[in-house]
Amino acid sequence: MRTQPARPLLTRVAFACLWIFVFSMPIEKAIEFPGFGSLSKLAGLLALGVGVVAVVFQARFRIPGTIQIALAIFVLWCAITVRWSIAPDLTVDRVMTYVQLLGLVLLLWEFCGEERYVLAIFSAYVLGTLVPAGDTLQRFLLGHQTYYNRYASSGFDPNDLALTLDLSLPMSYYLTLRQKGAIRWLYYIQMLAAAGTVFLTVSRGGTFCMLIALSLILWTLRSIPMSNRIVIAVMCAVAVVAAVTLVPATSWKRLASAASEVSEGTLNSRTVLWKAGLNEFQYMPFGGVGAGAYPEASAKAIGRPWAFVAVAHNSFISVMVETGLIGLGLFAGLLAMFFRAAAQMPRVTRAFWLTLLMVWIIGVCSLTWEYRKPTWLLFGLLAAHRMSLQAKSGVTPKTTVERIPYFNTAEAYS
Repeated sequence: MRTQPARPLLTRVAFACLWIFVFSMPIEKAIEFPGFGSLSKLAGLLALGVGVVAVVFQARFRIPGTIQIALAIFVLWCAITVRWSIAPDLTVDRVMTYVQLLGLVLLLWEFCGEERYVLAIFSAYVLGTLVPAGDTLQRFLLGHQTYYNRYASSGFDPNDLALTLDLSLPMSYYLTLRQKGAIRWLYYIQMLAAAGTVFLTVSRGGTFCMLIALSLILWTLRSIPMSNRIVIAVMCAVAVVAAVTLVPATSWKRLASAASEVSEGTLNSRTVLWKAGLNEFQYMPFGGVGAGAYPEASAKAIGRPWAFVAVAHNSFISVMVETGLIGLGLFAGLLAMFFRAAAQMPRVTRAFWLTLLMVWIIGVCSLTWEYRKPTWLLFGLLAAHRMSLQAKSGVTPKTTVERIPYFNTAEAYS
């Protein structure tokens, strides 16, 4: 029996477009349309267009919260940096990207006012990761290496793919706690596929982030039914056997070199890029060199055209060099707001979000992800999830007792 009224048709269509957009995020680099861009870009434009139309027709919208306003202020500051940017064209491109990402956050805020919609978006991202995971496995079986003994889906850098999948692991596990029926097994399978694919990428940072992501199981073990514990134990046994059997010895050797690379190496030339950017930062410490202008800032050290991708490979250094101490302060304030919002949630959900934030923070210490879609998806979902829990309980979420209620996926589309 229906317990909640159906949403207007146009609102449901807008949410479906948003779901498709999020589903496409993990596969955006694998599918490109000549002259149009990636699948994710096209899906995003569709979701934004239909979302705006839906808001106009319903003649009302949710007033943005403090997180959305803070994100808008950060984007505004990035736009201001174009006035002194050392590469104005790159800054304009980056600001346009930020504006579109802010649109994603506002779409999530508008159409995910109830928790069932937030969970449905989690499901979209998780299911989307099955595509690059399956493609990576196929490339491994066919021997199509991305780099030496490293495998990744078409169009992906192994490190980017690893973090993309790492973020899905807490989501997938959380959905197994909130979902009834056979679909829970799909999430268990996704966890095995994602973890196995991370091993195939042989990403040292990605493997470490994977372990942090899976630590959520330990934090919630006492709160889940015995049947779930048995399934998890079986999954762990299968994962260990598969890793020992399938992962090449050269991959284990590379993973084992992580400590020596940190203490003695250059982190695959990342330290060269960091020093190059920081050298320019000292001349423009408060306003930065301009959003998106890191490649130009590092050109003096590594030459032009660049011998390798000249982004910072560290989101925090990237934000600091590009937007200065002011931009870094705004970004740090955002992270503080995210942790505060997560800390106000019920116990299991709090553990989920804190784990997810830690996976992202550690992962982006070696990747430039401050302008990537999955990053802003997390930002938007965290704000929407917190407010949906508050609206459901009528009180501050931290004061509620979580019983881990189940939800029905079909309800999210009604």
